[in-house]
Amino acid sequence: MNVKIKHYADRVKRLSLYSASNILKLGLVFHECKTTLSKNDYELFLYMTDYKSKGSSERKWRQIGENYMKLKPIVNNLPPCWTTIHFIATRKDYELELLEKNSILTNAVTLQTITDFLSKKNSAVKENIHFKLKFDPSITPEELIQIFNAIEKIVPKQRCSVVYNQKTEDLLDIGSNLQSQFNKQI
Repeated sequence: MNVKIKHYADRVKRLSLYSASNILKLGLVFHECKTTLSKNDYELFLYMTDYKSKGSSERKWRQIGENYMKLKPIVNNLPPCWTTIHFIATRKDYELELLEKNSILTNAVTLQTITDFLSKKNSAVKENIHFKLKFDPSITPEELIQIFNAIEKIVPKQRCSVVYNQKTEDLLDIGSNLQSQFNKQI
């Protein structure tokens, strides 16, 4: 490998890391000032740094600072762009894990690449989650009805369905009269 090319590549990587690291530190300063200074002193700080109170830039810097501990371990994979780092900082934990797991985060990643990846992942058809409850035969009809009612109360009908078998139907003597999200197992 050409020594001169390696030298330039190493410089870019090092400067990108310094930039990303400094972006996190700048965000931390905004967060620390907001949480430690009085309101008037924070306003003066913003004035002295040419930021507007309640402006979007000030808010984004604070959000980077609020997420400093989450971002610090992945600083080597952050681009030297504060708006992209802000976007990454405000992702949910599972989205950040997806970005890391799929090697999307690099020091050259663009915001467009991240949003394209996440939109594909979030729009993918998700498989239903299933689990089965088995009850001891000594369960009473009243207890079973309480369980059914609790599920209906907590989980909206469009997000959950409960399937029961013939033994449950016989125990509750419900036949086809049950007007709920519960479905007889076929």
